[in-house]
Amino acid sequence: MQRGGFGLGMAEAITFLEQNAVLGKTKDLYRLFTAIFLSFCDVMLLPLDGAAQVDSALVQFMQMAFECGEDISYGQTTLAAFCDAYVEYGKGGPLFSHLPRTRRALRAWRRIDPPASRLPYGWTIVAGLCVLARLLFGEAEAVCMAGHFDVYARPQAWLAIRWGDVTDEMPGLPFIAVTMCPRELGKASKTGKYDDLSLI
Repeated sequence: MQRGGFGLGMAEAITFLEQNAVLGKTKDLYRLFTAIFLSFCDVMLLPLDGAAQVDSALVQFMQMAFECGEDISYGQTTLAAFCDAYVEYGKGGPLFSHLPRTRRALRAWRRIDPPASRLPYGWTIVAGLCVLARLLFGEAEAVCMAGHFDVYARPQAWLAIRWGDVTDEMPGLPFIAVTMCPRELGKASKTGKYDDLSLI
């Protein structure tokens, strides 16, 4: 995609570091979202000659996506992709504050249709998978799968558990305690916590 098209973007060359600010699948996704937005503008004959017109076009695109049943992440990805392609509209850029309607639309979208986290599988499905794992691979895999589900841990944290991180049941406490991401290993959980304790 050419920088500076549609009256957008700076005409100067992009440096190697700028090109590598976003990589891989995210870069591909951003290119796709930017292309979809720009195609929408072409089809709807929306001019993009200044910040006010860009803001208006983004709002109309987000309204269309909302009405088609997309969730808030679609709008957020669209804005992130656009700001990656046209960095002057991104955080710290000279035109960052020139998209007030777009950011207001995103706030409203989040309020009207808040993002929902995926619900975990029910115990009956997990139990069935554990039985299959036991039959196909053995007890260790089945116990690992059941424990992983029970503590709702990320694979990295669950697979890093050592023998000393597990505390057996005690009188009056009918649970097994598992300490994940011990401080002594120096690796925090994704939320930045150490010594996360879960009861099984």
